[in-house]
Amino acid sequence: MSDKDLASSLMELNIKVGTTDIPQTIAEEQNQVSDTKEEVLDDETTIKNDPQKTKITLNQSMMLSKLPAKTTSAVLSVSKPTESKIQIRFKSIGSVDQVSPAVFKISKSSKFSSILRFLELKLGKKVYCYLNNSVSPNPDEELENLYNIFRVGDELIVSYCNIVAFG
Repeated sequence: MSDKDLASSLMELNIKVGTTDIPQTIAEEQNQVSDTKEEVLDDETTIKNDPQKTKITLNQSMMLSKLPAKTTSAVLSVSKPTESKIQIRFKSIGSVDQVSPAVFKISKSSKFSSILRFLELKLGKKVYCYLNNSVSPNPDEELENLYNIFRVGDELIVSYCNIVAFG
């Protein structure tokens, strides 16, 4: 295969042939502002190449625009950003002060122990937490799992008190 055939094949794949070892798509090259950075060493100006990462949208990519409809819809559904935070509503039980504000957002990947630590720091004393006034979860449990099981509407209700409320 000649260099000309290789270059035309790469152009069909929307990859530009350049002097660097890193292949770039034409769309990436157009979106980049600058891929060089000036650095001064020993009173001498040198140029250092630091490639900038850019994203290619689906309508810029020639390969993705030629996919079948089912495959394109699958790629679109996977590429949509997912909600990475969940809403937590705190409710006090008994004589414990109410946390203000009562609604917070927290990462889905956090552990329940982070909620316990937060409440203990906010209130200044040990607290016992319950979900929906009935379940006391393990501190190592991920909030995403608890949210999927115990959510009410679009939030997870965490009740707390300073003594054991439910035996």
